Amino acid sequence: MSPIACAMLGPVSTGVRLRRPAAELYAQAQRTDNPATRGRLLEDVLLRLFETAHFDVEKNAGAAAPRQTDLVARYGERVYLVEAKWTRRPAGIPELDALRTRLSRATRGAIGVLVSVGGFAASVVEDVGHHRRHPLLLLSAIELERLVHGGEGLRDLLRRKEDALALSGRVLVTSTDPTAAGDARRGAWRRGAPTIVEPSGRTVPWVRATGSFDVWLPALRLPDPDWRWAGHTGSVYTTAAVRDRGPGTVHRVVEELDRIGWLESHCSWALRQAGANWFGFGATGLIEALERWTDRYAAWAGAAHHTEELAATGQADGSGIWILEADIDAGRPRWVTSCELSAVLEGWPLDVEPLRRLMRVVGAEEPQVLRTLMSRVVTTDRLPRDEPAVLDVRARIVVRETVPDGSHEDWVVGVIARHPGLSQIAEEVDRPPWREWTRDNDVLPVALRSWHQHDTVDRTYTLLRSEWSELPRSIPDVLVADWD
Repeated sequence: MSPIACAMLGPVSTGVRLRRPAAELYAQAQRTDNPATRGRLLEDVLLRLFETAHFDVEKNAGAAAPRQTDLVARYGERVYLVEAKWTRRPAGIPELDALRTRLSRATRGAIGVLVSVGGFAASVVEDVGHHRRHPLLLLSAIELERLVHGGEGLRDLLRRKEDALALSGRVLVTSTDPTAAGDARRGAWRRGAPTIVEPSGRTVPWVRATGSFDVWLPALRLPDPDWRWAGHTGSVYTTAAVRDRGPGTVHRVVEELDRIGWLESHCSWALRQAGANWFGFGATGLIEALERWTDRYAAWAGAAHHTEELAATGQADGSGIWILEADIDAGRPRWVTSCELSAVLEGWPLDVEPLRRLMRVVGAEEPQVLRTLMSRVVTTDRLPRDEPAVLDVRARIVVRETVPDGSHEDWVVGVIARHPGLSQIAEEVDRPPWREWTRDNDVLPVALRSWHQHDTVDRTYTLLRSEWSELPRSIPDVLVADWD
């Protein structure tokens, strides 16, 4: 049977609710003509933006009871009451007064945020500047678009607005002129999750390879959080076990990683059994593989161990790395017997609120400490020039890139290839570390140094190097090739 799993992509029956990207929600809101639908989508956009900025967010909250507020966002001791308007006319004094009424009933010290896609009347800006003892922040359409498309960080933007209002009475709000709008939309490029495409054109959600309970965790990219000064590294490492282990433990952690934006489309994952490994990419593929465990085992038809291992990795804030590892019962009710979440960060964070919130929400056990790493996080092993490894490609890993005008292009970012070391003797296999880690795998995911368009042209792919990070349990590793 082909090492490519015989499973087509389809609807996933799961309790996990993965969030849609803010840019996708905002684009849908721009297209709809229904004001009610547009308003709900705008609230969802703001919910996503605040969550990925590590705020605790409640939608339609009763913080200003008896009246509801669109959103209440908390970051440490900061509390924001957020009202969102998407109308053709600019927001005026009535909208401002309504938000002030809600603030008067809310937690003392709460700050109001008025979001208006239609802009603001001049009287609103003047009024906010005159009442800085009761701060209100204004967020325009252009600022919203920059946030949606990654042009600016939400926490930094709110802090700048607060400081300007408190120190000098200035109301910072970007105009909504056409030139500014054009600048904001330049960043509206979107990349989907990598998909695995067989030579026949069929798309499959995962790859099955021979394997066992190994440490190897294949990835398409590996962020490098290291910085060096006087020969020392500055990265820090933390790990925490998740409490309340049960059938829904992994799903709860996955949902929270998605909420804060760490479960981005290029995350990689592996499920390991005694005799088989399944590899894949993206949050949806991970959830599908967990939910369709009976399909995976039926297609494999091997002798399953009573437990399978999950390992997943992706990019944390900045150039950090996160790793989720869990042991899951191979049969019903899929009980999670252990679950750990680890992170490597660029340095000691001055603001620990994002990490504290993540550990609190996933139910991590105390204590959580940051340990300084004394060696480099990412190591690179290059193949000798006299030993090129030409890959036997079995499938392509393809990413769809959508441009601002709505058109798209498909790019090959990696390949699924037969293990280039299988035909060598054991002494040769053991030389570079990655060969030892993958010696039981018959096929391997390999990233491309240079992408090319997804077409029918035959190309030769040559393995160049391995980039890996040796962490306590799993070892994230990117095998890198190029083509000609």
